[in-house]
Amino acid sequence: PLPPPPPREELPEPAEPVPAAATLPPGWSVEQCTTSSERTYAIYHSPAGLRAASLTDAWRKHDAEAEAEALTLNWLDRLPPRRLEPLCEEKGLPTCGNSEALARRLRESGGLSVSQLKALCEAEGLVKQGTEAEIARRLRDKLRREAGATAAPEAACATAAPEAASSPSASASGKGTKQSHDASSFREALAAEAAAAVVPEAE
Repeated sequence: PLPPPPPREELPEPAEPVPAAATLPPGWSVEQCTTSSERTYAIYHSPAGLRAASLTDAWRKHDAEAEAEALTLNWLDRLPPRRLEPLCEEKGLPTCGNSEALARRLRESGGLSVSQLKALCEAEGLVKQGTEAEIARRLRDKLRREAGATAAPEAACATAAPEAASSPSASASGKGTKQSHDASSFREALAAEAAAAVVPEAE
């Protein structure tokens, strides 16, 4: 008879690699821990103090936190007055003031309806399907990206000479016409969304 095979040597389980920072949700960090039996594991921490046991769980909690924040409408004041005035007008609120004043009135009056959020998405060129939280987050993320993109060249623009300095009146007239057209188009989008909200959409 053949001799029995030598016993197989048990190898320790490989440690789970720590994910790169690029794969973590924004602002999150990962901590590598070791148990008394030399087993390593990761704990994920959010800026708000949340903890997660896996990268998937970290992204799930990040998304839930982001959607809850978006529903507070703290991003409304980043919209220009021409977007906020029709919303105030539809809710019977005063339409005077800057973006901060208009946004504050809208938040204090109960926020925006789903149809109003969808009209904003359409006006901003975004997909308007989804839940209320998903739509609000989509708008918030777009405004944040735009704010980050315009922050860098502001210093360069401040030192550049205006190209149309010779005809400021014509430039101002053209700007006013465009803003009026944008506000009119947005009012039409609001009316269309309000009419569509009467019959539930099959989404």
